[in-house]
Amino acid sequence: MSSPRELIDSVLARNHLFAGLDDGQRAALASRFMVERIPACSQIVEEGDKAEKLYVVLEGRVDVGKRGQAEGESQHLATLSAGDVFGEMAVLESAARSATVRAATDVVLASLSRKSFQELQAAERTPFNQMIFNLARNLSARLRHTSEITVVALQNELKSAQARSAMGRLIIYTILLMTFYHLLLNTLAAAVRDSTCTACVSVGAAAAIATGLLALMRSSGFPLWIYGFRLGSWKRELFPTLLVTAGLCLGATLAKWVLIQLVPAMGQLSVFQLSFGQGMGEAAGVDPGRGILVALLFGVFAVVQEIIVRGALQSAFQEFLTGRFRLVWAVVLSNAMLGALHLHLSPLLAALAMTAGLVWGWMYARQRSLIGVMLSHLLVGWYGLFILGVERFVK
Repeated sequence: MSSPRELIDSVLARNHLFAGLDDGQRAALASRFMVERIPACSQIVEEGDKAEKLYVVLEGRVDVGKRGQAEGESQHLATLSAGDVFGEMAVLESAARSATVRAATDVVLASLSRKSFQELQAAERTPFNQMIFNLARNLSARLRHTSEITVVALQNELKSAQARSAMGRLIIYTILLMTFYHLLLNTLAAAVRDSTCTACVSVGAAAAIATGLLALMRSSGFPLWIYGFRLGSWKRELFPTLLVTAGLCLGATLAKWVLIQLVPAMGQLSVFQLSFGQGMGEAAGVDPGRGILVALLFGVFAVVQEIIVRGALQSAFQEFLTGRFRLVWAVVLSNAMLGALHLHLSPLLAALAMTAGLVWGWMYARQRSLIGVMLSHLLVGWYGLFILGVERFVK
């Protein structure tokens, strides 16, 4: 078994840092090193501490890590073994430690104190040696800066990957839930003719999906404001929201007028068919009880839809997708789902919902709050139901 001094001499002979030294110079240098034995899992140096020694690993392995941006977070940089050197940057620059080093196994180290390092430098001070020392110190500073940038980049990349993974899972679960939702409603529509019953089940199923998605959002590791659950600047956004809502109501009115002009079967209808609670195909009239029920059901459905389409899907797509047109694709893909939510009622209603949804998607991407899109969805829906009589001609 080799003695510590033999180990030091053997390592110095193989290490590039000490290349070019003759036997006498290497022996003189080796005499300045101290041997330290460190048990496994012990901390050898701490990031930020004052640098006092340069270390050479004689036996065993050590792990090098750097603190992350969050408290308690650490980024593993390297594992060093026999013959490797650490601590040289801090000794060269007389700076704080740039990383933390821990013993991965029982290790034997050879250490050279900063005082001995300075004595060696002073003993060999020539213009050339001083220039080489200054060059090494400058390169060390640049390497330290590069290492810090690299660690930050790795942490950001890791967070981005974690976000994409979480959002990807949310998208998959949402699509699966939506598939079961459509199967349920299509089966129900074929078996039950009562539209009120179908609407109640539809709202209940959508609410169950939204509840499940809320649980997934809370467990995703991201704050709920990422999914639009925040007030934002709602007072400042109120007027633009109402302006967009008025535009959508005007667009729906014009669309119905065009259909009346172009579709013979709708020629007997008027643009405005004021009603409150009458069923499909019935004459306009007032049924307060059913009207309130329809208004409440639609109100719940509209809120739930926005949680599913905007809060879950569009938010997830905005975080998951990459590229120049990621926001465009996020809006389009999420609104394809919005249209699918209305297919059991009518293809025409699904197309109208998708068209309005593109506007709401743009609003949400801009405001990042569900308040504006929920309010607009409610007002446009009630306008369509009770003023335009949409339920009378979508089938």
